[in-house]
Amino acid sequence: NVDRETLERTGVYYDDEYDEAAPLGAGDARGVGLVDFYLRPHLNSADFGADLSAAAMERAAAKVDRPLYAIDDQSALAVVDGDVRIVSEGDWLLFNAESDQEGP
Repeated sequence: NVDRETLERTGVYYDDEYDEAAPLGAGDARGVGLVDFYLRPHLNSADFGADLSAAAMERAAAKVDRPLYAIDDQSALAVVDGDVRIVSEGDWLLFNAESDQEGP
């Protein structure tokens, strides 16, 4: 739900699905409808002024009904023909999968 008055006044919208504020145009984690999972980047990063810890990602994952990948800045996802591959030299987490997994 977007609070239009706050959006117009500040240029920030509130993403109530993930309990966080975001700049206008930043989007959310719904994968633009192209994939059947959610993606939360910047795991454990201190560069964004938000709580991007594993605990915060776990709280976000509890609010959605599909798999949620949380990846750090040394990680990426490759999706080819519906198969997801994690490319990482860092940390990543997967929530809401049949068996939750954690990256190296």
